[in-house]
Amino acid sequence: MGSDDGNMSSAAILNYFAPLEDFLDEQISLHDLQTGWDDDVDKYFVQHIPATVPIIVGVVLCVMIVIVVIAYFVGKNRNDKKKKDAVPHLEIKIEAKTAKDNEAFEMDEKKSVSSNDS
Repeated sequence: MGSDDGNMSSAAILNYFAPLEDFLDEQISLHDLQTGWDDDVDKYFVQHIPATVPIIVGVVLCVMIVIVVIAYFVGKNRNDKKKKDAVPHLEIKIEAKTAKDNEAFEMDEKKSVSSNDS
């Protein structure tokens, strides 16, 4: 593939694909296929779409993005409200359960209250 002077040769890859090239040439001549590019490039472009269509599509995409952003903030706000409403009830239940089940906690609480009083 390469030589000592740093140049590369494509001979190996051409030899590898030579059977494929022969087969394709045979198929092209057998089926009378046209190869190459057509010089008339205007037929590749769509002419019947009005220029306003991309503008309308862009506006619709922008509206969809705004709706998604609004939905995100509404959902986040609702989730934050649920967390805020749930946290005080959770704290009260935990403190009540801890105070009943743990006498040492009650004693520590009484000590800290009496030490704060003095």
